[in-house]
Amino acid sequence: GMFNILFTSLPPLALGIFDKTCSAETRESNPALYKTSQNSELFNIKKFWLWIGTAIFHSVLLFWVPMLAMSTGVSWSSGHTDGYLILGNTVYSLVVIVTCLKAGLVMDNWTWFSHLSIWGSIALWFIFLVVYSSLWPSLKFVASNMAGLFMLLFNSPVFWSCLLLVPVLVLLTDCTATFVKLKFFPSESDKKRKEEKKNKTLRFDSHQGESGLPLQEQASKVVFNKKNGTTVTIKKETKEGNRWSAKVANSDDEELDRPSK
Repeated sequence: GMFNILFTSLPPLALGIFDKTCSAETRESNPALYKTSQNSELFNIKKFWLWIGTAIFHSVLLFWVPMLAMSTGVSWSSGHTDGYLILGNTVYSLVVIVTCLKAGLVMDNWTWFSHLSIWGSIALWFIFLVVYSSLWPSLKFVASNMAGLFMLLFNSPVFWSCLLLVPVLVLLTDCTATFVKLKFFPSESDKKRKEEKKNKTLRFDSHQGESGLPLQEQASKVVFNKKNGTTVTIKKETKEGNRWSAKVANSDDEELDRPSK
C-alpha cells in the first residue's frame, strides 16, 4: 500500500499538474496544437497496450536480473545469508527507482516540483527502509525479520551493482524510443517546444555580449576629458562586445561610438 501512497504518488501529481508540452502563449497562437488531444493521440487503445507491454517488459527485467544475480547466493561475515527478504527489498528498491525515473522520462516540462517528486520519492523509500529496519525490538509491532536488513543490503556489492545497472538496462529501450521519436518523428507540440527553447536561448544571448557576461557586468570606466580649455567633461565608457561606447555625463545628446583598438 505504501508503494502507491508514499513512494510513487508524487510523480503522477507532477505530471498531471505541472507538466505541459508548450506555453499557454504558444497554444493560443497555434490552435492546431489542440488537435493532438482532440484526436486522442496521446492516449488511445494502441497507447494503452503499449504501456501494458512496457510494464510487462520492465517487470520481467526488474525481477529476473536481481534473481539471476543472486542465484549463486550471498553471504556476510556475520553468518547471514541472502533470502527472500534480501531479494524482495532489492527488487522493491529497483521498482521505486525505475517507476520514478520513467515518470521523469515522459515529462515534457521539468519544474522544481518535478525534481522534488522524483528524487524525493526515491530518497523517501531509502529513509523508510533504514528507519523501519531499525525499530525492532524497540517497537514490537514491526516485523522482527526486518531488523538490521538495511545493513545487509548496504554491505552487499550485488545490491549496489543491481541498483546501478538494472535501471539503466530497464530504461535503455525507453530512452532510445524517446530519442528516435523526438529526432525523426516529432509531433507539432514537440516542434513548438523546441522552438520555444531556441527562442529563449536567443533572447538570453541577445542580452549578453561576446564575452558571455551580461552587459551591465562588462568592463566600464570613467574618463576625464578637458573641453574648451577649462571645462572638464566626465564620460563613462562601456565595452559592449568589441566596441567601446562613451556617453558624456553632462550632455545627453552628445555620444561617442568608436571601435576598440
